[in-house]
Amino acid sequence: GAISAHLAVPFYGAISASKSALASLNDVMRLEFSRYGISVRLIEPGAMATGIFATARAACDDRLAALPEVEATWRPAMRAMETAFAKSGADDPDIVARAVMKALKGKGPARRVIGRGAGTFKMLGGLPIALRDPLIKDALGLKSYLLPR
Repeated sequence: GAISAHLAVPFYGAISASKSALASLNDVMRLEFSRYGISVRLIEPGAMATGIFATARAACDDRLAALPEVEATWRPAMRAMETAFAKSGADDPDIVARAVMKALKGKGPARRVIGRGAGTFKMLGGLPIALRDPLIKDALGLKSYLLPR
């Protein structure tokens, strides 16, 4: 899982959708398997220091280069968001490994949010859209890029 299941941000729709689906599947499995004494747990980390964003950026850069009009429209917004993410920092993936080990030992809650800022992101995801959207745009430096036309 990941905290992105609870707070979708621009350009990461596919990731958020897949993590939301995983969280729903986890909920169903936890309920269904409880009859057999099987415990199902979900670890929902925030941003981790892995190479996933560099890989995604390289793939995106290749696609944008082939579409100059799209690139001119969206690249500045994507760069602003990258800057905001870089400032927020990311946690060492070892905290996820420790949480998984704890879950495998049957310790801790069924759903666990971990990482710097993950709890805040989950809370933001529960806000009404009228409050949440402006906060996301501001936090990610996207206000000027995502204005209504």
